[in-house]
Amino acid sequence: MLPSKFLLFFLSVLAAPGLVLAQPVPSRLTLPESQRQLEVLQLGEGQASVVLEAGFATGWSTWRKVLPGLAPQARLLAYSRAGVGASDPAPTVPTVDDRVRDLEGLLAASKLPPPYVLVGHSYGGLVVRAFAARHPEAVAALVLVDPASETYTPALRKIEPQRADADDAALLQRAPARFKAEYEWVMKALGQGLAIESRPLQQRPTVLLTSIKPEWPDLVAFTPAGREVWRQEHARWLAPQRNSLHWVTDVSGHHIQQEEPELVVQAVQAAIRLSQAEAQRQVQAQRRQQLEQGLAALKLEGNPSLQAEVDALLRASQLGEVDINGLGYRLLGQAAQRSLAQAVLVHNAVRFPQSVNAQDSLGEALLKTGQGQAARAQFAKALELARQQSASARQIQAIEANLRLAEALK
Repeated sequence: MLPSKFLLFFLSVLAAPGLVLAQPVPSRLTLPESQRQLEVLQLGEGQASVVLEAGFATGWSTWRKVLPGLAPQARLLAYSRAGVGASDPAPTVPTVDDRVRDLEGLLAASKLPPPYVLVGHSYGGLVVRAFAARHPEAVAALVLVDPASETYTPALRKIEPQRADADDAALLQRAPARFKAEYEWVMKALGQGLAIESRPLQQRPTVLLTSIKPEWPDLVAFTPAGREVWRQEHARWLAPQRNSLHWVTDVSGHHIQQEEPELVVQAVQAAIRLSQAEAQRQVQAQRRQQLEQGLAALKLEGNPSLQAEVDALLRASQLGEVDINGLGYRLLGQAAQRSLAQAVLVHNAVRFPQSVNAQDSLGEALLKTGQGQAARAQFAKALELARQQSASARQIQAIEANLRLAEALK
């Protein structure tokens, strides 16, 4: 017997208006393994690669109102899954894994370069999450547009189980014949505990859009209580994501991309910015790691070229003044690394000659290594700069205190 499960993503079939995009015209790409063809639209320019995954039983045209806002800044790929629109049908009832395999083949055929910003609406949210879990290295960010949630149905049934059962039965009866088998499969899969691994995604920027508009009040999911459960389940899934945004709207219903396309455009733009910042953070982390490895390999004692070697490593790292200063301080706290700390802080002081902080920090390194005369000269230089630049009284007082310590050093 079919388990009674209410799946909001099925409402994509019931509510999506027929959309036609006059220009540009989609083409068909052949999947490498199966040789089946899928209807696909590729357009736009820019550095970001954005893949648009439609909701259940809907095709690429569901994104028609979103495309103009994204095309000037990203390479877009929107498509219709097997059996939808002009795409060839699947040979068997498609599972989420089947949909992911088709997406893998489509991306290979499209030549769209990774990493991808994956945008999934409703059931498409499950597909892009499953793809991202399988290929986290190929994913720059996720945008989930009122996505289906595997935890929603059990939570909803706690409110009004009888109404949820009735809604499920009604939706199943109204399902178009060619999608009914897939709908039944998804219901069974969720009933048996369909799970999509989320841990690989926790380092990927994610923007999640949730609609709380009571669009169909005759359905339990669209009562105020049902909408609140929907919002809570979205928030609960998003909570472990390290770099995420959750936007809630009561202006549009389930098809946010059609009723508030500008909100989806803004979400994708935000995801692109977050992914670029994350990519830069990863590059910087890699450079820091390479720098630390290079510094650890240096010979410290009796090395006349130590300063030149440190200078070369720091230039290659492309670290800024604050990061270099922090590195110098960390090394300065380790007695065995103080000669290295001094070389790092010398580099910073030479590279940023007008920085009060860089000059003062070098003075502290000289003070800790017992070089009183050099420390006095360095603190005097820092103090002069601080006064010229109208530094705060607190900063000037701290430098004066360091200068007195250096003067007391025999």
